[in-house]
Amino acid sequence: MTLIWVGTCLLVIAGLLRMGLASLERMDRASVARAAAEGVDRAERHLRLLGRDGLMTMAGWRVEGVITILAATLLTAGLAAGEGGLAALWAVITTTAGRTAAGLLGRLWRGAEAMTWLVEVAALLHARLWRPRWALDSDETEPENQELSEEKEMISSVLGFSETIVREVMIPRPDMVTVQVSGTLDELAETVKEYGFSRFPVLDGGIDRVVGLALAKDLLPALAEGDSGATVAAIQRTPLYVPETKPVSDLLREMRRHGDHMAVVIDEHGGTAGLVTIEDLLEELVGEIVDEHDEEDEWLRVEEGGVLFVDGRFPVDDLGDLLGVALPQEEWDTVGGLVLALAGRVPAVGEMLSTDGVEFLVKEVLGHRVSEVRVRRSGGGVRAAAAG
Repeated sequence: MTLIWVGTCLLVIAGLLRMGLASLERMDRASVARAAAEGVDRAERHLRLLGRDGLMTMAGWRVEGVITILAATLLTAGLAAGEGGLAALWAVITTTAGRTAAGLLGRLWRGAEAMTWLVEVAALLHARLWRPRWALDSDETEPENQELSEEKEMISSVLGFSETIVREVMIPRPDMVTVQVSGTLDELAETVKEYGFSRFPVLDGGIDRVVGLALAKDLLPALAEGDSGATVAAIQRTPLYVPETKPVSDLLREMRRHGDHMAVVIDEHGGTAGLVTIEDLLEELVGEIVDEHDEEDEWLRVEEGGVLFVDGRFPVDDLGDLLGVALPQEEWDTVGGLVLALAGRVPAVGEMLSTDGVEFLVKEVLGHRVSEVRVRRSGGGVRAAAAG
């Protein structure tokens, strides 16, 4: 009876996994993202599973299929060995019916959402089972290898989330849109209209003196009461301050617990390093979340001959992956930071710098920041794998 019992247990596990997968299929990613931001139970897990173009759920379906086939094989072997033949035959016959029932329960019964943790386990198991194939793959231009590479990236994103720190995902101080505490509500309304954001850091003078946060939703009642001449100080809220070395996983939990949607990032000297929103944290976990206020921003484009034009904010490690080289990464995270380090000063437009067989031509400088760089390998463009 051993084969019968093992096969039956595997069949039950496959059914529960199928329920979790089916329940994910009926979820809307945007709704789940809002629920995760509000701290709804299990929403963060569901967002992870729905992210990265559904690759985690695809992995879950693969594992479910393998478990089901293994269960059916064991039950059939039990039948052939005469170990409880009628029980084995009945189990084999009901396999299809059981899978169908599990799928229907997952789609129709909200309680099936409790089984989604099995999908996460299945995705991690899938990553372990397929890891040797990843290690052997060298030409990622083939469609199958691209899929495996995407799956590896997806699993790495989930497992590496707790290792990412705020400095890696924050909006840097030069890109912050701020308002002054002494500014009027009319001026704040104009800023909201111009940029379309819902939250703004409030300054008392310079960028290193962030004293509050101004919310667009607090502005409307004040204007309705005829207080347009009042200052931003009348509606500002107390900001959340976090160090740039704080793990993003800890910050996400803290922001959900307190209902914060934006935090001011402080450097080791007490100055303002930047700001981070809950959307930034969720995007780090599941990929880009596009809303109606987002504008298309070309951080990287490939032109004829495989020449790259890169935004200065583009991550150095991502560029290194594209080029297939290990670019220096010490006290900087971005291409702009690398170029500044290579030059030892703010470089001039048109200046050429190089390292590790890669040439950087400065195309644009805004203030003290390198905003666009042309990148190519010395003596040639980017390889076809990067251009794709």
